[in-house]
Amino acid sequence: MKKKSLLVNLLKYMKGYHWYYIFGLLMMAFIVVVDLLVPYITGRTLAILGEDIIDFNKILILLIVSFILVVSASILTYAQTMVLNHAGHRIILGIRSKVMSHIQTLSHDQFNNIPVGKLVTRVTSDVNVLWDMYTHIILNLIKNIVTIIGVFVAMFMLNSSLALILLVIVPFLL
Repeated sequence: MKKKSLLVNLLKYMKGYHWYYIFGLLMMAFIVVVDLLVPYITGRTLAILGEDIIDFNKILILLIVSFILVVSASILTYAQTMVLNHAGHRIILGIRSKVMSHIQTLSHDQFNNIPVGKLVTRVTSDVNVLWDMYTHIILNLIKNIVTIIGVFVAMFMLNSSLALILLVIVPFLL
């Protein structure tokens, strides 16, 4: 089976659960924004602390905003995990049912040729790998890509010349 058709078959199992993943992507977008905002707020707080006259009201407001953002991102991360675990378990239930139906169609000769331990190991470990893919890998891959893009955008907004130098030098370091 080709890799493309395998991916298409795996994505077919997500068919009834796409709203869960859209909801997870929306929560992920907010989490990425918070992940990018908190260091910026920390930098602003440190800049205020470096001034000659320190405005403690600004520092307090920035700390409260930062705290609210971190707590809300934590709650959304928990909710995202629960939503994706729910969808992943439902998808895996369908896959396990299909695998079990397929195993029941095997002939006695096939059961004699395939060791039971190998069959059980393949069924359980392969399905667990698929569960991990549906609950963690897909969204984490998208989150990491969006975070990297967000970091580059933030770098250009803060100091475009330094960001440009970094973009030119880093490929040579790799």
